[in-house]
Amino acid sequence: MHQWLLQWQHALSSLLHRCDLRFAHMGKAAQTPQASTEKQGLHYIRTGACHSCGQCCSNIHLVSGLATVQDAEQLERLKVSIPEYRYFTPVEQTEDGVAVKCIHLLPNKRCAIYEHRPQFCRDYPSELGMRLGAKLAPECGYAFKPKRSFQSVLNQINQQNLTRPKLTFVQRVAQFLKKP
Repeated sequence: MHQWLLQWQHALSSLLHRCDLRFAHMGKAAQTPQASTEKQGLHYIRTGACHSCGQCCSNIHLVSGLATVQDAEQLERLKVSIPEYRYFTPVEQTEDGVAVKCIHLLPNKRCAIYEHRPQFCRDYPSELGMRLGAKLAPECGYAFKPKRSFQSVLNQINQQNLTRPKLTFVQRVAQFLKKP
């Protein structure tokens, strides 16, 4: 019995030590600004670094399909099919939908689960989010710049239109009807 008690005490001590280490790190990650980085996307280059402002975790709008989540009831329904949405709680209703904040955002604007945060937090800000209409907070240290200028895209479209054979209305209708 005495041996069992010593083993249990050792296991409890080890567990408490690990908990102390986890709590010691809680909210400390990303305390200092990160070095500026550049990440290549399909159409944009993400530049900059996190300034630890916490704006990406508060007063944000989530997306369902191609639209923002409209109200708290929709958010609650989505939490069943999109488990990551359980991290968020409604803050206010806006003209764009319901604004939410992360339940793990500490008062000092740090993340309580930084070392174990979900992948979408690790990937923020993403090119896809920006292409869906997301906006970066003014305090955010990140920026997106297009890989190609608007003028070069227009030039490519114009060039394609010049090389494409001109079809009559009847030919366009026939072509449309052939499509599956």
